[in-house]
Amino acid sequence: MTSSVDEMAPVYARRLVATLKDAGYLTTPLLEEAFSSVPRHAFLDHFYIRDMAHSRLAWRLVQAPPVEEISTWLGAIYTSDSLITKLNGINIPISSSSEPGVMAIMLDALDVQRGMRVLEIGTGTGYNAALLAHMVGDPHLVFTVEIDPEMAQLAQQRLDQVVGTGTTVYAGNGLEGYPPGVPFDRIIATASHHTVPHAWLDQLRQEGVLVMPFTGNMGTGSLLQVKKEGMTRAVHGRFLRGLAFMHMRESIQESPPIIQRLLSQCLTHPVVATMPLVKTEFDLELLSNPDFTFVLQLEFPQVYFCSMQKPPSTSPTFCLVDAASQGMVAFCPTEQKDAWLVEVRGEPGMWEKIYHAYQRWLEFGRPHIGDYVIEIDEAGKQRVGLARPTASPLFTWELE
Repeated sequence: MTSSVDEMAPVYARRLVATLKDAGYLTTPLLEEAFSSVPRHAFLDHFYIRDMAHSRLAWRLVQAPPVEEISTWLGAIYTSDSLITKLNGINIPISSSSEPGVMAIMLDALDVQRGMRVLEIGTGTGYNAALLAHMVGDPHLVFTVEIDPEMAQLAQQRLDQVVGTGTTVYAGNGLEGYPPGVPFDRIIATASHHTVPHAWLDQLRQEGVLVMPFTGNMGTGSLLQVKKEGMTRAVHGRFLRGLAFMHMRESIQESPPIIQRLLSQCLTHPVVATMPLVKTEFDLELLSNPDFTFVLQLEFPQVYFCSMQKPPSTSPTFCLVDAASQGMVAFCPTEQKDAWLVEVRGEPGMWEKIYHAYQRWLEFGRPHIGDYVIEIDEAGKQRVGLARPTASPLFTWELE
């Protein structure tokens, strides 16, 4: 069957490349050549799709099919979709083959050139590392770190088969980078983190570029590009656009979801304040607006967003829970349309602080994610703020 798949795949690969090109994602000949030459199917022998007929946490395993179903299999692989490749013990996705369009955007921001030495954090299937190997022109120049030893071993085998031997796949904690391979001209992360790890800054060559997904605890992600001008950690960076990626894991050991644990803890505290709220004062849709939640997670780095069912209402109650104070703000539905009852538990002033942050966001003109920059000094302190020269210090945050 392998030969049949390999014979049929180029047709589907050309369709994917055409789709990416029409969308404006393949901005250089080198990038287009990489996506045209590296077969995505060679890095996937299975993936999972959501099985909504059972529950939102149910997944159906899709494996390489018999010969007569190859066209359907290739059609699913050569689309610009993210494909889940691994689940943990409670059916939460922990690894995927990223959406090709997003991969192209990140590789474009990375500005990879022939002969460059590149470090990738988060090997996954190995597909992105193969694209990098093709772009730099030599697998020996690509180093990639994967937290899961089994996935690292499988990715190494696939890379050796597809792009030739030479790529270094290291099983370890990506937050530590890969010291044996320094210095790197480019560093790219395919899993998100809430700060720029110091190890990556230290391992980046002068005038090097780092591209990574930046995501806070509210779950709002953005694509961050930083450039290193000197020999120290000092860099200047900018947030390019909203982007969703899985969080980086520091261990393969599974831990219970923090949000459910926090919610249970917060619900043990008594209600300390209640107040009515209408849509004209604060629209709950803002909690799914990435431009606002980006600011909210900077202002309150330990606050998480979740929902729960609160009888007798059949509508969900949306909540903000704070890991630092174990405070909680719950937006309880009422019989009146576009009106809620705000319940505050634990920290009495939590809602006032959140509402104040909202008002400041409005005063600054509802800035978009792309309006922010990051500054990292020689000591590694990281500050995010608006790019505008007249921006107030009140709209600047130091990352923990």
